[in-house]
Amino acid sequence: MGNKIAVLTGSSRLDGNSSTLAEIFSMEAARAGLPTVRFDSTLMKVERCVVCNSCFSKGKPCVVEDDFNPFCENLAECNGLLIATPVYWYSFPGKLKMVIDKFYAYCHGTEFPIRRSALIACCEDDPMETFDGMLFAYRKTIELLNCTSVGEVLIPGAKADGNIMETDAPKQVRQLVKKFLSCP
Repeated sequence: MGNKIAVLTGSSRLDGNSSTLAEIFSMEAARAGLPTVRFDSTLMKVERCVVCNSCFSKGKPCVVEDDFNPFCENLAECNGLLIATPVYWYSFPGKLKMVIDKFYAYCHGTEFPIRRSALIACCEDDPMETFDGMLFAYRKTIELLNCTSVGEVLIPGAKADGNIMETDAPKQVRQLVKKFLSCP
């Protein structure tokens, strides 16, 4: 296991607000000596999990040959996972959800290689309740994967690309890097 953070993004807009925050995280982490490797779920070719329960039967997490297995090979070199995403219909965007669904493979005798995680999420709506569905899914996922969350950065009211920079989100993201550094 290496000293890297896997940054998994969920936005279909690679220059949108959550992608901007993922980039800020990566730059700040690099300055702190913590390298990152980024995976944009929107660019990954991932088939849906069909719960065939054949996970790891052929030496790889999934028997379906798609981008999930190479992604998992990279995870083995990381010791942290950051999910950076917008909220879509009160949860994760579809492509990101497909990647997360395939983490099911790690519930079959092979441990998830990462022990620390964090979530950065933003949405157009103002009420914090908008994040409730995503937070429930995130927290239960990392619990099943035996991870510890080092933090959650939740930014409501991000209505237009770029306006995330008018909030305290960049400051919160820099603090999240420090939390990764201080958590074993």
